[in-house]
Amino acid sequence: MISNLKPTFLVLVGILGVILMLNFIPFNETISAKCLIQPKNYWVLLDNENGQILSKNFGNLKSLEPFSKLIGFSTSDVVNFSLSEKVIPQNKIEKGDLILLVDSEAAKTDLAKLSYSYQIAAEKLKLAKSPKEQEPTIESAETNLQIAKAEKDFAEKTFEREKQLFQKNLASIENYDALAFSLQAKELNLKQAKADLEEKRLAKKPEEIKIASLEVDKINKEIEILKTYQTIGNIYSPISGIVTDVKNGTTLCKIVNVDTLLAEVFIPQKMLGKVQNQNKVILKFEPFPNKIFECKVKEINYKIVETDFGPYFIAKAEVPNPENILKLEMLGFAEVEIGRTTVLQAFLGGSYSKISLTTWW
Repeated sequence: MISNLKPTFLVLVGILGVILMLNFIPFNETISAKCLIQPKNYWVLLDNENGQILSKNFGNLKSLEPFSKLIGFSTSDVVNFSLSEKVIPQNKIEKGDLILLVDSEAAKTDLAKLSYSYQIAAEKLKLAKSPKEQEPTIESAETNLQIAKAEKDFAEKTFEREKQLFQKNLASIENYDALAFSLQAKELNLKQAKADLEEKRLAKKPEEIKIASLEVDKINKEIEILKTYQTIGNIYSPISGIVTDVKNGTTLCKIVNVDTLLAEVFIPQKMLGKVQNQNKVILKFEPFPNKIFECKVKEINYKIVETDFGPYFIAKAEVPNPENILKLEMLGFAEVEIGRTTVLQAFLGGSYSKISLTTWW
């Protein structure tokens, strides 16, 4: 009887030994779940009915507070808003790139006028700085002055003779008046010739060059100020990323930084309480079967989401994406480590399906 019990006893001892051994073998308890890649840091440009441009930042862009921007042009002005040619879905945007261009009709007209005035002032300065080109003009003015002086002297002498004859009643009143009028005309011509010569001579003076230079500088500064004024309403991207949305409702554009993304891990409700921040998460995706992505839980949304597969809650993990191979809305699989235990404890706790499995894909 005792001999028959010996094999059974040995078997029981063996089983007990195995159980004790399993209680000392470490085991990482994990939860398998599906995940969805979403943006973490992104910037949205919005437009409302009042023409107000709203710029909002999401993610860890704490240094860039959300703000609203009302373009400060005159109410009588016609202002047009247009997105930069770079704002195309999936196009790469660098920080500081022009996103929204503000075009003021009034400013455009004023700039055209100033550009024309600048051309005239620049031409005057060029002439003032070229005295040799003025020499023929001055010589001509001096010749005209000499001719005008000679004509005036001749007319004056002729009139004096006619005056003496008229006083002796030897000349008619008609001839006297005609010669008097001719003398006045010649005196006026002489005065005009003197003024013309003086104007030509002034063009050669340094003061004329200085005045012309100041006029050019003044107009040039006005042009620069106006150009700056035109760009007051322009909006530039505060981040680098890709364009994901363009002119969709009130959204003018959306730019997402893809260097770091969020993995939304859908965890069954029954695991609520087991997942905590800083838990390690391993991600895998079908397009990259030999690559794993390690990250940690950063946020847990305990709101229960009802699906066809049962109730879930969402844990969010930051995923480094330096090679930019992960894409938005990409589906994958996640393995969330929820603690260390032993093989025996995992078996008794319902995790026996994971015992001895080295991969979960």
